[in-house]
Amino acid sequence: MLFEDLGGRDDDAQTAYLEGVARSDIYLGLVADRYGTMLPTGRSPTHEEYWEARRLGLSIAVWVAADGSGRQGDARDFISEVQTFHTTGMWETTDPLVASVEARLRELAAESESPWIKLGDGEVDQQVRNYT
Repeated sequence: MLFEDLGGRDDDAQTAYLEGVARSDIYLGLVADRYGTMLPTGRSPTHEEYWEARRLGLSIAVWVAADGSGRQGDARDFISEVQTFHTTGMWETTDPLVASVEARLRELAAESESPWIKLGDGEVDQQVRNYT
């Protein structure tokens, strides 16, 4: 789910996106150059989501943009933290990224006792393209 897709809510933004993580089975992150707005915690909303996913013990799958030449210091630090605890994928263009994300989701579904992932034609492709 993209933050922009949350729509109008009574909740503050942080509550809304952290509740989204809590309702999830996996945390899937696509990280490029921008870190995002710094919250009072000293982390971005994406970083907060990642911490919440770790706290909840979710499966975590993160892909990092291969060209990090414009990457900000906080984004570099965040990626370094993620890579300390998880193997990350790399992406340059959306077509291989879509295939890689879909393959990982299928692996996670196969590992689960009762698969929870339902992938329709183009479903992952459209979500990834909306993000990138």
